[in-house]
Order: sequence, then structure tokens, then C-alpha cells
Amino acid sequence: MRSVVECCGFSLAKDEPGRQNQDYFDCQPRAGAGLLPWADFVAVVADGVGSTAGPKDAAATAAQTWELYARAKFVENAAECADFDDLHFDEITAHAFVQAHEAVQRDTSGGACAAAVCMQGNRLILGNVGDCRIYRINRSGVEQLSEDQVDQDGDPTEVIGGKRVPEPHTSAGARVRPGDVIVVCTDGAWKLVEPTEMQQAASGRSARDIADRLERLLVARRKPDSDDATAVVALVKYVGKPFWGTGSASGGDQLEDDWMETKLNEVLAELLNRLRAPLEKQNARAEQSLTQLTTAVDELRSEIDALRSEAGRTRRGRKAQGTEWQGIFWSVALSLLILVGGVFLGWAARGWNPASATRFVKPQLPANSRVISQGYSNDRLLIRFLGQDGKARLAIFRLEDGGRPFAVIEMPSEPRANVPVH
Repeated sequence: MRSVVECCGFSLAKDEPGRQNQDYFDCQPRAGAGLLPWADFVAVVADGVGSTAGPKDAAATAAQTWELYARAKFVENAAECADFDDLHFDEITAHAFVQAHEAVQRDTSGGACAAAVCMQGNRLILGNVGDCRIYRINRSGVEQLSEDQVDQDGDPTEVIGGKRVPEPHTSAGARVRPGDVIVVCTDGAWKLVEPTEMQQAASGRSARDIADRLERLLVARRKPDSDDATAVVALVKYVGKPFWGTGSASGGDQLEDDWMETKLNEVLAELLNRLRAPLEKQNARAEQSLTQLTTAVDELRSEIDALRSEAGRTRRGRKAQGTEWQGIFWSVALSLLILVGGVFLGWAARGWNPASATRFVKPQLPANSRVISQGYSNDRLLIRFLGQDGKARLAIFRLEDGGRPFAVIEMPSEPRANVPVH
């Protein structure tokens, strides 16, 4: 199954009459869209260099050309991607920036800085030219994955569309886990937000929520002459196989099923994300339960893959195929909800059941009392004992009373051998 990434972006323009925003951004897949045939997620931001003519067109051309070239190369080499090392991925990223440089020189009269990242499985393939940045944010902190290409005054030393071919910084060694947040932004954004503030904003429950928090921070700090500020936020919800590991690069029937795979991944990711937080707050038993839950989901996912394969051999016609897959999807989704809900409720009941918890009551009996018998009834601990005066009494204990007897009743009884209290 493919990875699931939720993404969105925003761009704030300099507050000058008649001036256009000179930044550009794009991120895929958009809400409601199917999976990309070459990546699980892609984001590009570009900042038109203000000292050049036509910076807005240069930024748009640079970003669009990078994405078009990267997509073409990955689709072309889909069969070989499984054997690629970091150098192969770096080469594709660097050549995409070179193609962007040539397009900007050919089609515009401006220049731009840019940063781009795509995700395949758990791997981030990224690069930048100039002072646009890429961050990865998780519990460990905020890590800048890009590399600033600036001089001592902070001006870019590498520019797309400049007088010479830029030498981009590239990297394919970063990995992501569910819950990681990726932020791709221009210098107009990162210069006004501290890393600690960025990490606090990344605690949002969705990419839209995180982006809104960052945008509010920027709006509060921007001045009328502040530079354009643009950012793309991506929240990794589930990490699966890269596109070449699922057969989706072969086209045909597999691509027609992307809508169903997306929905299934979203259901799995949302269930795991909702259960992860409360479980992680508990003790070691919670970790064991989470492991069991993840294993169960993985097994169910394998069964789903088997169903997909079997159904693919028997379906006839696209209309019949769509109806069949919809039925499978809703049946599997409902079964998954029931399974996970049952596991969670069973775990919760085992940990929170008042009847079992009552057995940890430490009863407080009068001094020198002798226990005759004890037992449980209706979630209450009942102890018959002999007091110092030799009279038999029945003490009733409740969990909420913390060991103090809820009631003590005198009753006739024959003394019996002392019974240890557990």
C-alpha cells in the first residue's frame, strides 16, 4: 500500500500598491485527488529574485519545470527505481533544477530561488537552489534538510535563471515516520518564525491546522515592507511502499484502482493516529497493545492485497469493476472498524474494569480482628471477621472508599480458622 500524506500551502504578498506576489508554490496530491503515479507527495516553492525583471514568471516557470522533469524521469525509470541509491536520486533532482534553469532563461527575463521535495515510501528526495528551505519536524525537534546557498550578507549565491548554471544542493538520505511534518518555505517565511515556534505549530492535527498556525504567526509579525512569504506544509499520516513497490507505475488497471487505495490508506492512517495518542500515554502494556494492533492491521492489509489481486483477475468491464471495488472497500473498511474498535475496547475494558480493580482494595479492619471468610459480590469485597469482643461482623468494602469499610454489620457466626487477607 502507498503512503498517505496530507498537504496544503499559503502565500502572503508584500503590502505594496500594485505589486504582485513574486512567490510560487505547488503541492500534490490535493485533497480529494488520486495518488500520483510517481510519488506519494511532492512540493515545490520558488521565490522570484526581486532584483531581476519578471521575478513572478521566473518563480512559476522554475517550479513547474522542476516538477514536470522529475515526474517524467521517475515514470521513465520506474522499473529501475528499486535498485537506485542516493546518487541516482540526487542526479534526477539536480538535473530537474538544471532543466528549470534553462526554461527560466529561455522563457522569462527573471531569476528565482527554489526548494523541492518528493516522498516515495519513507524516503524524502529533495533539493534547493538559493535560500528557500526544507524542514522536517517531529518529536526530536526541527531539522533543516536543505542547505542555504548565500553569501555573508545573506544574498543568494545560486540562482535559477542567472548568468551561470546553478549547482543545487540535493539529498535523498532523509527518512520519515508517521506524524512527521515537512515544511517547504521561502526566506520571507522562515526568517520570521523561530524553530521552536515552528515545532509548536506542528502539533496541529492536520496539515491545514498547522499551515493556519504558521500563517497567523507570520501575519502578526509582518511589516508593510516584509518580503513575500510562502510555505507548504505536509503531514505524514501513514508510511507505505514506494510507487515502484506497489505496481502502480505500470499503469492500466492498477492506476484505475488508485481511488480505492487512497481511501483504504486514509482509513488505516486515521484509525492508527486516533488510537496511538491514548495508548502511548499508558504503561508498557499499552505498547504491547499498540504492537498487536499494528500487526493486526498489517495482516488485514495483506488480505486486502490478496482480494485486489483475485478481483483483478475476475472483473469484467470498468462499470462492474467500480461496483465490485466499492463493495470490497466498504466491507473491508467496516470490518476494519469493527476489528480495531473491538481490540481497543477489549484492552480498555481489561485495564479499566471496576470488578478486576476491586481486587486491589486493601481492607482496613479493626485491630486484633480475625478474618473468618472473604469474597466478592456485585463488585464489592465482603469480609466476615471476629472483633475483640468475640462478635462476628460483616465488613463491606468499595473501591472508591480507598480501603475504609463502606458498612460493618453485626451478625451471629461461629468462629473459624484465621484466613489470610489478599
